[in-house]
This record gives sequence, C-alpha cells and structure tokens, in this order.
Amino acid sequence: MSRILKIIYISAFALFLAPVFLFAEEITVTTYYPSPYGIYNELRAKKMAIGDDYIDSGSYTWEAVNGDGGEVDVDTDLIVEGNAGIGTYIPQTRLDIRRTISHTYPTAGQVYGSLHISPETSAAADNSASITFGACQGVTSAQAGIYVQSSGAYGTKMYFGTTNVYATGSQVRMMIDQLGNVGIGTLVPGYTLSVAGTIYANGSTITAGSTTWSDIRLKKDIEPIDNVIKRLCGIRGVYYSWKDNEFTKNFPKGRQIGIIAQNMEDVFPELVTTDKNGYKSIAYDKFTAVLLEAVKEQERKIFEQQEINKAQQMQIVGLIFRVEKLEKRLGKCIRDLEKKAK
Repeated sequence: MSRILKIIYISAFALFLAPVFLFAEEITVTTYYPSPYGIYNELRAKKMAIGDDYIDSGSYTWEAVNGDGGEVDVDTDLIVEGNAGIGTYIPQTRLDIRRTISHTYPTAGQVYGSLHISPETSAAADNSASITFGACQGVTSAQAGIYVQSSGAYGTKMYFGTTNVYATGSQVRMMIDQLGNVGIGTLVPGYTLSVAGTIYANGSTITAGSTTWSDIRLKKDIEPIDNVIKRLCGIRGVYYSWKDNEFTKNFPKGRQIGIIAQNMEDVFPELVTTDKNGYKSIAYDKFTAVLLEAVKEQERKIFEQQEINKAQQMQIVGLIFRVEKLEKRLGKCIRDLEKKAK
C-alpha cells in the first residue's frame, strides 16, 4: 500500500511541475546575502551590480525602459560599488590596473599598454578614442580630456583639451601630430615645437640658436632709430642679485649683470613689457638694433672728426710752411743788417 501511495505522490508532484517546464521561458535563480563563494570557469550576466548597497537597498533598481523610474540607467551593464582591480587582488583606487610590460622603444603601433582604449572600427568613419576628466563646482560640471585621432596611413594624432567657459565646452589647447611635432595654441605645428602665444620661462633658457620674425613683408610704419648715443647715455648697466628669497621664481644664483627695466623704459619704452602683475621685462634681443645704430652713429661721428682732423692737419702744414718761409726771410734780413753794421 505504501508503495502505491509513493507512486501516486510522485505522479501528482510531476504533474504539478510539468507546466513550469513546458511553458516557462526563463528561470531566475536568486541568492541572498551572504551569497555563496565559489570559483566559476564561466560566468555570464546581462546586467550586474557589485557591492553591498546594490544588495541591501531595494531602491537600486534597473530601468526596464528609459525613464520608467528605475535608478540605474537601462543601458548600464556593470556597476561596481567599491574599488575594482584588474590584474591585482588589492586595488588601491576606484580602478587599479596592474600589468608588467617591458617596452623597447621605438615600439610597433600594435603594442598595447596596461590600459588600451580602442575605437569602433569603420571604413566610412574616422573614429577616435578618448579619456575625459570631469571637474565640478556646485552643480555645474566641466571636463578636460585626451583625444586620439587618425592622421591617415595608420598614423595617430593626440589632442589635449581643457574647458575655460562651461558653455563653450572643452577646447583643444595642445596637440602632438603623427610626426612628433608639438603644437600649443595651434593645431598645425610646423616645427618640433610650435607655440601660438607668449612663452613664459621661470628660469634660464639654453638654446643652440634662435630666430625672430623680421621679414619686411610682415612690417609697416618703418622708421629709422636716430639720436641713439645721447639716449644710451641715459641707461645704466649694473651688477645685481635676484631677490630669490622673496619671490617664488627660479632665478639664477649669484651676481648678475644687466639693465633695470624702469630705466630702459624711460629711454626706449618699446623694449619693455609689463605683465598682468605689473612686473617688467626687457627684450634684450631687440636692444641689438639700438646698439647697431649707436655703433653706426659713432662711426659717423668718428669719420666726421677724422675729416676735420685732416683739414686741420692741412692747415697746420700750410702754417708750418709759411712760418718756415718767414723764418728764412727773417734770417736773411738779420744777416743783411749785420753786414751793414760792420
């Protein structure tokens, strides 16, 4: 009898479960905290949230469709509450990636680093990859970023952008082209370093050579520099030392030699620039034009003086000749008088 009852119970239980296996399209298995630990050779999930908050709080729900009231966007696939580690089991920050790579430069273009961001490939589009960084003041957020773009023939250009005004968005401030040329303030660097703007160096500048634009086609209102020597006499060359203990500037050490900017400004104001804080600097390279004209002016004065000296020398020679003639005549007169006296 008991055997018959077992068969009846099993048959009834099977009939009860049959609709589940016949009609269910999806079986959901839910585990509750603390979930069982385990090692999985393969784990697949359509959406995943990792962290205590997503388990303990019922308010973190995925949207079924965009805007249906769920807190987590419908397009989100993975959320991690704490630190995430790739290649490390002790992540020290939000995303800690550790990978030992030994590069020998130059490296081929297909050598990947510890973190590699690839664009979606498309034959019809010039796709690029980027990393952006956000900064927030109150409720308004702005961003800066690093952007990579193809230059053609598998070359790459890198752009660095920052935001000055929130409404205008991030703007490119510096770029490195496929040849390694760096552009600051320009997107078409024609040299190893091309800067569209003023360069401020807080320290010494050492160079093997430099040039300044001076083509006459670029200039107008050209006038000569005159009366230079007299004006130069109003400028003092001095020895001095920098007040490096009072200012946070990388001044050269030791005794220096130069000109006081305020003194130069009184005589040649075109050679002096005043920054936004009121500090003055001298364009010593342009001072060479003043010195050149001073040398030429001095040469003209020397030549004029030499001509005067020549004329005076001729006059002196003439006077000497006349004196000699007078001396001869005077000597003859004296001799004639002495003869008569005898």
